[in-house]
Amino acid sequence: MLNKELILKNIGEIRQNIKRAVSSSNFAAARSEVKIEPEVRIMAVTKSFPIEAVKIALDAGITLFGENRVQEAEEKFPQLKSASRYELHFIGHLQRNKAKKAVELFDMIQSVDSFRLAKELNAHAEQNNKKIPVLLQFNVANEPSKTGFLLRDIDDIEERFEEYRYLDVQGLMAIPPYYEDQQEVRPYFQTMRELYKYFQEQPVFFNSLKYLSMGMSHDYYQAVREGANIIRLGEALFGPRSKREAHNA
Repeated sequence: MLNKELILKNIGEIRQNIKRAVSSSNFAAARSEVKIEPEVRIMAVTKSFPIEAVKIALDAGITLFGENRVQEAEEKFPQLKSASRYELHFIGHLQRNKAKKAVELFDMIQSVDSFRLAKELNAHAEQNNKKIPVLLQFNVANEPSKTGFLLRDIDDIEERFEEYRYLDVQGLMAIPPYYEDQQEVRPYFQTMRELYKYFQEQPVFFNSLKYLSMGMSHDYYQAVREGANIIRLGEALFGPRSKREAHNA
């Protein structure tokens, strides 16, 4: 059961942590290296949480939401009043047979993790005569259990994405390994910042990159210090998912 007071308390603490991270000298040094949107955006990851969680977050001023299942988002978000202003991003592994619906439903696909998916999304976006904002997901630690582009794909990305004219590449996204000690994850965040810097200087993406999406409930503070401007938070906002919900998420 949702605890509204606790959620509002969590949001307040997260905002304070972001302020602390932004005021650090490390943050200033990281941002001086890249051209990036200055605001740090909190994404409420609402997978397996009910629509009531979305409404509480909206009332607290959070307008960016992330879902990792097309069907769940399709069932949940139409329940909001049409007057509610929000952005809905897809953040999970997107199966190509769900690409058409994702292009129609989401404001951004953060998890473009392969050339095959990019080609499929581009085709559906062209059919709809719209450019769909996307982020390129990198498997920055080369983990077999995760999807995403690898560092060896860099040259191919530059060449292939010139063909995908209906994809508006606005930045990069990553899910680094989990560490109890947040200091251990910082090198992966730093690698992502270097990748962002590299891509923003390439002609195919020149002046199009805005976002570096990295950092989740357990490590968002370090992610912000290293340059993240979208952090993806679920349990840090809403509390633990039940075992059943966590298993099905």
